[in-house]
Amino acid sequence: MERMFANAFKYFRNKAGLTQVLVARKAGLDQSEISRLEGGYHWPSFKTTRRVCNAIGITEKIFFCYLAHDLLSWPSEVWDAIREDDESHLQN
Repeated sequence: MERMFANAFKYFRNKAGLTQVLVARKAGLDQSEISRLEGGYHWPSFKTTRRVCNAIGITEKIFFCYLAHDLLSWPSEVWDAIREDDESHLQN
């Protein structure tokens, strides 16, 4: 899931024609934080997501719709595996 966030952040940043340094500056974050987000190294908080979206010039709704679209394109085998994993956790 972190990779999905990473890809989305990078996609929208590139689409806006911004560098990591500019996004970091506009969002009030360190450039290393943007690098970690785009590297998929950690899950961003909603506050961080909001700050980055604002810096890039998109709404959180657009960002999360993009993620939802990505999720919906996953093959059914992935969803079956997720469902099986959820069911096994509920039984324990």
